[in-house]
Amino acid sequence: MWKRLAVAAVSVCLAAPAFAGTVKIGLMAPLTGAWASEGQEMKQIVELLAEELNAKGGVNGQTVEVVVEDDGGDPRTASLAAQRLSTQGVVAVIGTYGSSVTEASQGIYDEAEILQVANGSTAVRLTEKGLKLFFRTCPRDDEQGRVAAQTIQKLGFKKVAVLHDNTSYAKGLAEEAKGLLEKAGVEIAFFDALTPGEQDYTTILTKLRAAGPEAVFFTGYYPEAGLLLRQKKEMGWDVPFIGGDATNNPDLVK
Repeated sequence: MWKRLAVAAVSVCLAAPAFAGTVKIGLMAPLTGAWASEGQEMKQIVELLAEELNAKGGVNGQTVEVVVEDDGGDPRTASLAAQRLSTQGVVAVIGTYGSSVTEASQGIYDEAEILQVANGSTAVRLTEKGLKLFFRTCPRDDEQGRVAAQTIQKLGFKKVAVLHDNTSYAKGLAEEAKGLLEKAGVEIAFFDALTPGEQDYTTILTKLRAAGPEAVFFTGYYPEAGLLLRQKKEMGWDVPFIGGDATNNPDLVK
């Protein structure tokens, strides 16, 4: 997905005027913080693609330069990073990861008339604002919620717990899935949120267990998912655990 994302943004350079020797593409990503593995992977692939393009003569004879800003996976930091990138002559920006973080940068890039291609940002409202220069490469929460609800039904679960983390992405996905599951007759035994970044989730796991679900659907991110899985195992609770797309990361098993 990262390569498709990079190609989408770099292709904008094909229409860039050929009056300069360099075409700048911005990359805003969480290079530090809880989502650093995602951000570092984004950086590696975008820079590799730029190298490949430049080895073939660049774009319209121009060298592609990647200008990188770290948003730390934090909306406030993302706003500052977007302000910096918007003054550095970039024709497009790739990023970022996380709906709330992306949302903090949208208005800044739109005002500066800079195309933005986001990844890992699924909140429905991001593409409901009428921003003509904003694009994303992943399905919205309503689509993911539909698929999640269908999957849970196909697995035969009749009583499910839904847990999110109050972020824009996770809460949106949880609410979409909950509504669709209830319409399908699936009982929602538990619906609540944890606090991201904590080191002990045994209290909320105890509440989840007491609700008696046949499965747990967690819509948050992989750092919390990994801890939940480990502590669930330590409790001796062998209940199926289903994650959203933000749990799809190799670091989950570490």
